[in-house]
Amino acid sequence: MLIINQDAGLLATAREAMLKRKLDEKTIQHRMNNYTAHIAFHLWQMYQQVQKIKELQAMDAHSDEADQLFRSDADHLRSEATQSSLSVEQ
Repeated sequence: MLIINQDAGLLATAREAMLKRKLDEKTIQHRMNNYTAHIAFHLWQMYQQVQKIKELQAMDAHSDEADQLFRSDADHLRSEATQSSLSVEQ
């Protein structure tokens, strides 16, 4: 089960900004749904990456490779998720 906090600071701020711009409620809901789907996709990718790293660490021979892979992919996915949350209000 995946729960996205609709009251999260950045998301709540984006929603308030859209309300101040007097956007139609359907438009706001559409953008919020797009955001939620995008974040869920990135969280799924992060989950899959962690599973792959656990497999590599279980083999132990590639633990350095697994650590490096995790750091680079996690940073990339976090930045994409942040970028998508910033673009919700546009």
